[in-house]
Amino acid sequence: MRLVAPSVSPRPRRVAAVAEGLAYVGGMLGVLGLVLFAIRSWDDFSLFTRLALSGLSAAVLAFGGLVISGGTVHAAGSATPVADFSFYCDPAAARQVVREPLTKTLVPLETSSQVLLGFDLLDELPDETSRAGYVVQQMLAHAFRSHRQILGSEGILLQDVVALVALTNPGLFDRETVAADVETVGELTAGMLVIDRRQVRQWRPNADLLTGCDAVAVRDCMLRGLADAAAAT
Repeated sequence: MRLVAPSVSPRPRRVAAVAEGLAYVGGMLGVLGLVLFAIRSWDDFSLFTRLALSGLSAAVLAFGGLVISGGTVHAAGSATPVADFSFYCDPAAARQVVREPLTKTLVPLETSSQVLLGFDLLDELPDETSRAGYVVQQMLAHAFRSHRQILGSEGILLQDVVALVALTNPGLFDRETVAADVETVGELTAGMLVIDRRQVRQWRPNADLLTGCDAVAVRDCMLRGLADAAAAT
């Protein structure tokens, strides 16, 4: 974990407010022992898994496996035509995490992108009188503006939030067990999530791949969680 020295700029206050909001979101979803890690790179995360696997079995047991938001199987990538941004940034570290021998659930872009949130969501958010409501209102209003101005989209995708719902409500998702790996080299394919779909599979299955979800129910989970967070703050 990296420690950041105090600063006199207003940014730490905003970061603290966002962190507080995320903590309320985690609590409102009723996740026992949920810990939000501020991870700057795949290397940080692979270090955590290596430490856990090297002897901290209790940590792995408490963690209950990994839910990884990222990668793409059939859909277009976000950084390249075939690669998600988080996998593309450090393919070698992404491969190491995907290959780690512990329970993993992959939430690829084509699944998390099924939950498209329109402008009507702003009318259903908690008002700014609560701390959680204030944080969410500020964050999502900016996200909607950015998506419209930069991407030309009238809706936003909150892929990481969908992954969090997959952790708390796994029954809302369709899944299949797959043998997965990450391409680490190649001018066009670095960071690509590769699934062994051969009739006679050569790789050992190592992850659950979420292939679909009940988008309406996932959206409802988000809104219920936000309402509970607002009521608590």
